Amino acid sequence: SSSESSGMASEYPTAEELNQILAVATDPEASIDDKVNTVQGSENAPELFETMTQAKVESGAEFQVVGSVLPGYDPQSEVLTTVMFTLPDRPDQEAEGVEFVNVDGNWQLSQDWACILITNTVAPEQVPAMCVGTETDAVAPAEGMDAQAEAPVEAPAEEAVPVQ
Repeated sequence: SSSESSGMASEYPTAEELNQILAVATDPEASIDDKVNTVQGSENAPELFETMTQAKVESGAEFQVVGSVLPGYDPQSEVLTTVMFTLPDRPDQEAEGVEFVNVDGNWQLSQDWACILITNTVAPEQVPAMCVGTETDAVAPAEGMDAQAEAPVEAPAEEAVPVQ
């Protein structure tokens, strides 16, 4: 009767299967169609894979599932595991509770975790739009070109005038 209790667990992906998902997502040779099946919500942001692949190629980043695969917050559609990510010039970092979700029968890295892994391996300006958090959005215009268009409204009039 251990088969009854392990019946549900056998539907969960193995660490090897999750590693394969990560490998396809960062494989420069994989088609975009194959890659879209590896990350939740990525069909709306295919540039995510360019960044993931670029991060792997440029930084030498490696992602490896190293932990057990455990039921997630919704055991029917989520699993959690530990992913080790390695960069040549930094100590290995272990990310616990990395979430994979079942989307239409395919296990995919959750969008949140794809963004966390990317944000930790690329320069801030390379982070795709889908991974830019709301607190970052609030800060970004002050550093970007939009700030100059808004500046005359907030700045004293004398700063906006002296163009001759």
